[in-house]
Amino acid sequence: MGKPPSLSLLELSFAQDVVSWKASRVGRRPEGYSLYKKARGEHLLSRLGRFTRYADRVRCVDAASMLTFRDYLNSPCGSAYGIMQKVGQHGLFGRLPGRNLFAAGQSALLPGVMGAMMSGIFVVRQMVGKEAFDNRFF
Repeated sequence: MGKPPSLSLLELSFAQDVVSWKASRVGRRPEGYSLYKKARGEHLLSRLGRFTRYADRVRCVDAASMLTFRDYLNSPCGSAYGIMQKVGQHGLFGRLPGRNLFAAGQSALLPGVMGAMMSGIFVVRQMVGKEAFDNRFF
């Protein structure tokens, strides 16, 4: 049996969502932070159920927050995307539903998760056609 497919789910997050744990660091976060991430993962899975028939077979392996990006990517504001700040730093990336299409973020012109994702969505929609795209996702 082969490796099961994986997917990345993203949603907006704000600094006030994690302000309670802003002084904490990776590996030293309180239990409340783990519960917060677990609740966010469950919320995303429930939203996924509105878009796919197989949502009941998806399980959350891990979740990240602005604090995760702050600590792992050396991103002071907790941004997952943006200008790389050190050699060997890896930005957030993921496989998109289209064949051989990936989302990868590092853009000085249109920064942020929303900018990177919207750019990719617009390009794919243009490539496959409005009707085909809208019928697949909406």
